[in-house]
Amino acid sequence: MSTIRVGKWDVPADLFNDYIRFSIMANTYLDPEAEIPTHSDYERALRWKLCVQEVMRVHRAICAAIGVPYSENTDDEFYMAFHREVNKQTKLKGGTAY
Repeated sequence: MSTIRVGKWDVPADLFNDYIRFSIMANTYLDPEAEIPTHSDYERALRWKLCVQEVMRVHRAICAAIGVPYSENTDDEFYMAFHREVNKQTKLKGGTAY
């Protein structure tokens, strides 16, 4: 299994890449100019919500895989390192970092 180094942790690359992919997709659905098949605000909101739920699921899976407690606390060492690397990789892949 390949990993990505995040701070002092080795995060499974497949989960990390899923996190980035779904984060980019969620941010895309926030853009009112993004193309949605039905062109409805309802579909845009639903697609955004599904992506955000998947981001949260993957975040929990990453934490479980590396043995750290799930946290969204900005003072948490892993959470800070994780989001620095996510932002870096998101920009490299052409997405919008947050």
